[in-house]
Amino acid sequence: MSDREFLLKNTPSPSKSPVSKGAASSRTSGPQPTHSKDPEDEPCLICMEQIVTREKETLRCKHSFCRDCLKRAFHYKPVCPTCGQLYGTLTGTQPEGGAIKKNTF
Repeated sequence: MSDREFLLKNTPSPSKSPVSKGAASSRTSGPQPTHSKDPEDEPCLICMEQIVTREKETLRCKHSFCRDCLKRAFHYKPVCPTCGQLYGTLTGTQPEGGAIKKNTF
């Protein structure tokens, strides 16, 4: 059996498809977030523990974490652990001038 024959045999026809053909489809690309949960009940995405309200730190990007978890994460890199938004200057061991010189032998 050729690939084409296999696909024709095993692909459901549109008339037999269980998907409804309503005028407006509610499908969009990607999963839809559910907003049924209370934002106060969401855990810290670093330690996965419940965030104590007085220890809660919310960034400009609206992601919230435990203050100690966020402080520890920012010690390594000042970016949001969830979305990567920058919250400071990245430092490292780059050469002066920012150019790496390659020596060929």
